[in-house]
Amino acid sequence: VYEVVGHTGHIVPVYLLNTDIEGNENWQKNFTKVLYDATPFQRICQEIILGIGGVKILEAMKRNDSIEQFTEIITRIRKEVPNISISTDIITGFPGETKAQFNDSLSLIKKIKPDVLNISRFVKRPDTPASLLPEQINGEIKKNRSRLLTELHKNIALEQNKKWLGWQGEILLDEIGKNNTTIGRNFAYNPIIVQGSCELGKKIKIKVIEAKPHFLIGKIIT
Repeated sequence: VYEVVGHTGHIVPVYLLNTDIEGNENWQKNFTKVLYDATPFQRICQEIILGIGGVKILEAMKRNDSIEQFTEIITRIRKEVPNISISTDIITGFPGETKAQFNDSLSLIKKIKPDVLNISRFVKRPDTPASLLPEQINGEIKKNRSRLLTELHKNIALEQNKKWLGWQGEILLDEIGKNNTTIGRNFAYNPIIVQGSCELGKKIKIKVIEAKPHFLIGKIIT
């Protein structure tokens, strides 16, 4: 399941009806066609969990996805909708994850450059298959790997956000910010902070004047 988030923040789920994607050569093409046909929806939330370290970890997680499929989706989506924002999740510290496999994950993040990266450390849940797997990862190692991912993505997010400098357009105000500011979202769902207490639900025109790793700063224009 993939989720497309529209201008108003409403989520439209897009289901791949053929879930047995192995051997289905047209599944990626069909998915990106669905996305392209839904051009009013300018943000894709990629709900696939990255296969940390490749095939062996994917198999241990009982995932049918692959790194190749994931990167191909990202490439095709960005080709069809260049200004789209990509969000994905990653788990680090899954049992058996080696240092080399973790480094592969870092390389993958550098390659796909997601706009948003939700990082989770594997947590051993009682009575789950994963809790019984050998080679459980030490807590300090998981903490350090999570920190490295966070630092890497902070730089990537800033690089991605700098592309919006000078952009002018409408944002939908949807949140009260700190220190007399209001937060809105543009068509790509980027959070943009403007000065002043503005009416929520209102659309205003802004110009992006500054980029931060996790948000943009805008100036209201007329």
